[in-house]
Amino acid sequence: MGFPYRTILCPVDFDDNSLNALETATRHAPDAAHAGRAGRDGCAGLILESVATAISAVVTGSDPPEVVYANRAYRSLFGDGPLGHLRLAAAIRAGHGLTLEHEDPVLGRWFEVAEHGIAWIDGRPVTLQLASDITARKLDAEIGRREQEKLELTARLMAMGELASSLAHELNQPLTAIVNYVAGIRDRLRAGALPPDALNTAIDSTLAQAERAAAIIRRIREFVRRAPPQPRATGATRLIAAAAGFAQAEARARGVAIETQIDPRLGPLLVDPILIEQVVLNLLRNALEASAESEPAGAAQRGAAPVVVAAAALPQRRMAQITVADRGGGIPPALRPRLFEPFFTTKPDGLGIGLNLCRSIVEFHGGNLELRDRPGGGTIACFTLPLAPDDGPRAPPTGAAGERA
Repeated sequence: MGFPYRTILCPVDFDDNSLNALETATRHAPDAAHAGRAGRDGCAGLILESVATAISAVVTGSDPPEVVYANRAYRSLFGDGPLGHLRLAAAIRAGHGLTLEHEDPVLGRWFEVAEHGIAWIDGRPVTLQLASDITARKLDAEIGRREQEKLELTARLMAMGELASSLAHELNQPLTAIVNYVAGIRDRLRAGALPPDALNTAIDSTLAQAERAAAIIRRIREFVRRAPPQPRATGATRLIAAAAGFAQAEARARGVAIETQIDPRLGPLLVDPILIEQVVLNLLRNALEASAESEPAGAAQRGAAPVVVAAAALPQRRMAQITVADRGGGIPPALRPRLFEPFFTTKPDGLGIGLNLCRSIVEFHGGNLELRDRPGGGTIACFTLPLAPDDGPRAPPTGAAGERA
């Protein structure tokens, strides 16, 4: 024996189909719409009253604004009046769309808002509005973003710690030169044997070494700064030169050269330069270590095969491709599936966050990172990044930008 029943769907996804279904449910909710309640006590009304999404309907163009329906979620947030509906409607109009995420300035809460025009039960045009409270989701996303920034900063500080001795040696060279130049100027001045031309030359040389030391310090300070990601138009030459500048001392110690191959036709990239420098530096150091370890004893004196950093455009995709290639021992097939796992490492003193973090940074920029076998032996780390639009914001020049790899 069958029983008559009626099914009313009340989805909360904001697409056209769900809005149409909600329109049908709202329009046919029993009870007196003329009383401004539109079915709070009927079957459809019970469903609409139970959902967490704030649902309201206001007569289009009415003055004063007339609310013909507001469910429990709406009333608990905004009361019985139209002010909440009107504030969110104004945000949608300002955003030039039918759906948006908006922070209500009065409640201080985030809503995902959608609107749809319908004919009410009495034939009048009304604006049906759905507002889902997404404050918790926004807070979770913000917490995740902050944790990611902390992880990125920690990785940069760790890299600086590992490179400290090499950077100290690199910084010691210009400081020693400054001391020698100044001591020479002092001695010759005391002896009265320093003509003006020689003095000017010595001062110019001293200034050049001071600027070199300042550029090293500036490069370190920028690399370890703590700031939210700021994508802007940045040249690939600058990024690679800055990362190679950090790795150069380690490369010399390992007897491995760094070779760059940058397509001169490659336009600027739309990236946060500090984050991408971090990616290139991490991949460079991995490549230097692999190259040095694969060479037989004495290779440091003879010179191992260079690590090659290349950059070229992928014009069909409006992307650039950057590769870091070494002639190391390659990646064992058994380890390949685990390379990007957090905290997985093959290094005795490694933490296993480098490659995983690099991939997260690249994917944040809309690219992808992969490791390939290099023909003839070794590994190629390859990642893509978006090209900047012609009118995008530009990265300011820094001391690292003009340094040679």
